[in-house]
Parts: sequence; C-alpha cells; structure tokens
Amino acid sequence: MENVVTVGNRFIPLEQIALVEPFDPAAQTDFKVEKPYKGRIVLLNRESVLTESLPQEFAAAHGFRMLPADDIAFNPAVAFKVEKFVPTEDFKPDKAY
Repeated sequence: MENVVTVGNRFIPLEQIALVEPFDPAAQTDFKVEKPYKGRIVLLNRESVLTESLPQEFAAAHGFRMLPADDIAFNPAVAFKVEKFVPTEDFKPDKAY
C-alpha cells in the first residue's frame, strides 16, 4: 500500500490529498488536542486530517512539492489554478492573508 498514507486509524490514498499545511495548536482556541500535531492534510473533498508530520517531512516522504514561502506541501498529481488577487481599498479582512 505504497500509495496510501496512514494517519491515526485512517488510510488515505495519496491521490485524494491536495496539500499539507502547517498546524499551530496554540492558534486553535476552540479545541484541545492530545497529540503533538504539526500539519493539516487537506483532501480534495475539503475535509482535513491532522498529522504529526511537518509539511516538509510529509513532502520528503511522499514526493510532494514544497512552497517554502508558505510552508505548504502540495500534491504534484493535482492540477491547481491560481489567480492573481488585487484587493480593493474597502477589502479589510479580519485575518491577514
């Protein structure tokens, strides 16, 4: 099962994983975690699964590509479309993007 990742009790096919991003437990005030999670696996169906691997570790182990500036590992088998975003003056989000 070389094309399957085991995370806890789950078996996740690599082709169902879009990307792996960092997970900061300190930034999550709405729930407490028991394990030292370091990454969040985002699936194609937008479901996410926490992992104890850093995005860099996951990328190295499974052949994903890194976006070092964003610390995100993405699946090279998934086609992504990216568009340039230019905010207007009245765009004032609560979070920094």
